[in-house]
Amino acid sequence: MLFVSFLPLPAKLTTLVSLYEKFAYSAKDTLYSTIGEYDYSSDYTQIDECCIYVNFALMFIEKNESIDFMKVRLLEFAGNKNLEIYKMELKDEFNLFYSDLCNLRNTLNPT
Repeated sequence: MLFVSFLPLPAKLTTLVSLYEKFAYSAKDTLYSTIGEYDYSSDYTQIDECCIYVNFALMFIEKNESIDFMKVRLLEFAGNKNLEIYKMELKDEFNLFYSDLCNLRNTLNPT
């Protein structure tokens, strides 16, 4: 599976993924439900949101779902201007994250 390798899925996120897989929520509803759940946390950061988007995008791509509804935000996250922020926050886990981000970039911008 192409999930961001370093990020184990917490129980809450696993439950939300099951909304998509078991209860046939749309990809869009599942993503926004997840973002909504995490948005209330005082520890929620841009890297958290980015990881959620990247994880879900890779999962949806693997399941042949459209990610058009999230493409604009994904392109913002995948831009080079954010890489230093990600590198600082993720430290040793950055390389694994970056690998998944590159896979996603290739999907978003095929050459």
